Amino acid sequence: MGVRALQAKIEFDRTTLEHLWRTHRVFNERLPHVLRILFKLRRGEYGTTTEKRNLYQKIGQFITAYSSQNADYLMNSISMRGWKPATAKNYKANVNTRDGASEEISGTAWADEAAMLSASGELVFDKEKLSGDLPGCMRQMLNRDSVAMISGHDELVANWNREHEQWLKAKTEWESKDDHKKYLAIRARFEEFESELLDSTGKQRGRVGKRRGRWHLYLKWLRDNPSLAAWRGGTASVNELSLDAQERIRRAKPWKQRSVEAEEFWKINEELAALDKVHGHYEREFVRRRKTKRNPDGFDHRPTFTEPHPVNHPRWFVFNAPQTNPSGYRDLELPRQVGARGSVQLLVLTGDKNGESEYPTGWIPITFRADPRMCQFRRVEVATTIKRGKEKGQTKTRAAYEFFDRHLQQWRSAEISGIKLMLRDISLEDNDSLVSAAPYLVFTCTIDDLPLTDRARKIEWSETGQMTKSGKARKSRKLPDGLVACAVDLGLRHVGFATLSVYEDGNPRVLRSRNIWLDDKHQGPDLAHIGRHKREIRRLRRLRGKPVKGEESHIELQEHITHMGEDRFKKAARGIINFAWNVDQAFGKRTGEVYPRADVIILEKLEGFIPDAEKERGINRALAAWNRAQLVNRLKEMAIDAGYKGRVFEIHPAGTSQVCCRCGALGRRYSIARGSVDGNADIRFGWVEKLFACPSCGYRANSDHNASVNLHRKFLHGDVAVSAFFRWTQQGDTKKKQQDLAELDAALFEPLRALHGLAGHNLVETPF
Repeated sequence: MGVRALQAKIEFDRTTLEHLWRTHRVFNERLPHVLRILFKLRRGEYGTTTEKRNLYQKIGQFITAYSSQNADYLMNSISMRGWKPATAKNYKANVNTRDGASEEISGTAWADEAAMLSASGELVFDKEKLSGDLPGCMRQMLNRDSVAMISGHDELVANWNREHEQWLKAKTEWESKDDHKKYLAIRARFEEFESELLDSTGKQRGRVGKRRGRWHLYLKWLRDNPSLAAWRGGTASVNELSLDAQERIRRAKPWKQRSVEAEEFWKINEELAALDKVHGHYEREFVRRRKTKRNPDGFDHRPTFTEPHPVNHPRWFVFNAPQTNPSGYRDLELPRQVGARGSVQLLVLTGDKNGESEYPTGWIPITFRADPRMCQFRRVEVATTIKRGKEKGQTKTRAAYEFFDRHLQQWRSAEISGIKLMLRDISLEDNDSLVSAAPYLVFTCTIDDLPLTDRARKIEWSETGQMTKSGKARKSRKLPDGLVACAVDLGLRHVGFATLSVYEDGNPRVLRSRNIWLDDKHQGPDLAHIGRHKREIRRLRRLRGKPVKGEESHIELQEHITHMGEDRFKKAARGIINFAWNVDQAFGKRTGEVYPRADVIILEKLEGFIPDAEKERGINRALAAWNRAQLVNRLKEMAIDAGYKGRVFEIHPAGTSQVCCRCGALGRRYSIARGSVDGNADIRFGWVEKLFACPSCGYRANSDHNASVNLHRKFLHGDVAVSAFFRWTQQGDTKKKQQDLAELDAALFEPLRALHGLAGHNLVETPF
């Protein structure tokens, strides 16, 4: 189930803006009062006796651990006379005890006692006095949002505690090793050196933390202390730079001389280089000197809780949906086409209260310009069956929505729940009266995920009794016959090569294959375009000169580059999903039948991914380092939405590019390239070439196509599918490996030349 936040800009006059600001301001001013009550409740600071304090503490822990949607009802147990505990007894919550363990508490543990105190009039606070002057929908949201804030903070603290414990364990293990103990024995000398570099204000001069390895004062200190070279028991001496090294430094450009000097120094002083590496690791991982906010022991700062403020730290008020009692909005009319306006009525505070009276409230009409996706919703009537009460078993209709997925051409069940009020660019006068603000509405839309296919549901898992490297139980898959899978071999210049195959008798039969590209024609920024912008921003920053600490340059251009990268991986993920779904309704030319939708998607694991073009001459490193993790993560998110929940599998790509997908024998990747001497075209073998040839069966194909089909084979049969590659790599003799490759090249060279009609080839019978 996907949740989307769709934004709409409000068209307003001054009176409407005042009403919206008042509603926002009062909500944020009242939140801290409820938050303080809940925190004091959890600390056990309420109650006249020990038993009552323990009871209230248990109630506070239960309220903040349970769902925030029920917070208003549970808060009534300590703030309203005559509270009824019947429903609360059915609730259960996992509460963290003082020792950090998790304990399940049922509502029966405290509900009856709380009801007795409520009946006697003994309350923690009076609900009417705290928020009785506000409309019911705002009182409800005060309690819900307070619990949501505290539970969110609790989750951050729990994550911090877990990561902190792992960090302390890693630090202890690191310090227990022999070489590291020797470093820790002399670490005080590093700290003494760095303390001598403090200026009068206590700040460090130079770049001890940032570029320690290139800093000339640091290198001078190492030269002046040769005893450091004996930190592991070796010779206490420092080798001086040779004449050749000094000449290289002299010839280097002025801004590179320091780095060249450091490079030559570390090259001839291996013990000091090893010491510097250990010191750098300890500084980065366990001292973290450069962090502005740190825990006293060097770890990240413990999460802090910040109270809401209308301007500095706002919490956004949510208007309840019409089906909620009490509701916060009504008469929602969505725009029917892009550019059209929508409307809604909101229940807001229409004036300031006078004395002890309530805030005046009223329904005000709002017109807004919405996100274009709001036009893809339509109102429908849904029949539901009543499950309890006197009318149990009867059917009734209720208003609902459907969302049209324009990418997959599908109508999907949807729901529009709360509407969040957001105010941006708030400007106040000295007396805190509003000058200006930009109000927005954010619609919370829940869209049902598309279902799995019947074949995808039939995949079965069974325990193998083995464990993975991460310590999880290894499971084997049993795939149904006729399963359709889409396998994607990731690329660099292009998104990847995708093949659609149906599994018959334990083997993949390829139905369709395609190279997935993103360029101007296919509506996505290509890598060359991003590369040009990156080169431009580097040029502009060189012209600007030395960076000034705390300042940023060319922010808009940098944001544009970032947005292009995001746009690229999002559209790349959409291209893969569309291919798997066969959105364009492509059909086989021979059969005339439309290709089926894929039941599962297969990707290669990123840990084994090496960009093919990374080793090509002239390719910008920044392009080679394009973040594929974002592509895979975005693809997984889209896959859940598109009906592939739990059906995206990652396969290690080892061997998929070197083994023939037809016979499983070891083959070679090659290309037709012009020689550097005579300029004539000839066959070139390598690991990143664009074509593939098998000497055993004569199969020849695009290398990415071959790798993609091998992903299918590994998905079906595991590493057995590429066993020829593993047999070759597991040979201990490197010369034997090189000899095997030379034999493959010799067997393929002349046949491939003959096949491609290259000049000067010998007339040989070709297997292709």
